[in-house]
Amino acid sequence: MEPPPPKPRQPTTKPSPGDEVANIRLTWRDYAFWQELMTCRYMTAPQIQALFWKENRGGTHGQIVATRRRLKLMHDARLIRRITPLVQQHTGGTSPLLYALDKAGAQMLAEHLGIELASIDYKPHEREANWPFLQHLLDTTDIRIALTQAAEARGLQVESWYNELELRSDDLCDVVYITDPDGTNHKAAVVPDAFLCLRNPDGKRAYFMVEVDRRTVTVEPNNWAQRGWMRKIRTYIAYFEALAYQQRYGDVVAHVLTITTGDVRLTHLKQATEKVTPSKRFWFTTFDQLTADTALSGTIWQRANGEGLHALLAS
Repeated sequence: MEPPPPKPRQPTTKPSPGDEVANIRLTWRDYAFWQELMTCRYMTAPQIQALFWKENRGGTHGQIVATRRRLKLMHDARLIRRITPLVQQHTGGTSPLLYALDKAGAQMLAEHLGIELASIDYKPHEREANWPFLQHLLDTTDIRIALTQAAEARGLQVESWYNELELRSDDLCDVVYITDPDGTNHKAAVVPDAFLCLRNPDGKRAYFMVEVDRRTVTVEPNNWAQRGWMRKIRTYIAYFEALAYQQRYGDVVAHVLTITTGDVRLTHLKQATEKVTPSKRFWFTTFDQLTADTALSGTIWQRANGEGLHALLAS
């Protein structure tokens, strides 16, 4: 029997009408937003609006104004931090402000989730000066938004979405062994950049492992065991054939979705994947092609060991 997919954690108690801090009357949405920040770590105001302030009142402009107003209140109360990306500081560019949990927000979230404050990473880090690191996290959230909006348009439910931080936890991280040409086994953890479970009204589920590629990974390392794209593919193939996969997902065939920077890089990744496996479970597209309109229904995806362009889900 197929086990249920992983379920997102829920607060142990719902916010009551009396839950206030710094004259802010807290809502269920505030806690859901903080929980998202806990795992994706950094978000922009437009991303926060797209996931949590989706009411139609005032249209998109009204929604973003309401979002920014709420974020200012939270920032003034030290519930969240506001970060100016270093790339913006140095270039004077238009990179948006980023938001992360602050101590007061982390404390309230920990209480409602029934977890220890020490388990929430809310303190400032040197990595906040590393724009490629931040961009990777923001890209992952943009992909989530596109897939979520595409699913809603098709009447599908996003039953689960997990970020990399969650996927590294003991509950969600599976481990496999891959064997090199000399017969030596290498331990490898299965940690996508994100995981998505979609469910249709009939209860049928589809599983997707998401890989966000910004050309920071070597595609074909000279050392077989070196971390790189081909090792990642070998890890996935070993996982799909392992008992650990069957125990978690049953007979459902999960697919790996890779979103990368451009056609040249896509071709390189696709060809490298085909050197490792004849499987067609690996799908590729580019950031500029992935939108809410195209993510599921658009013919924007290339498959390993296949030709042409395909839609992720049939019409």
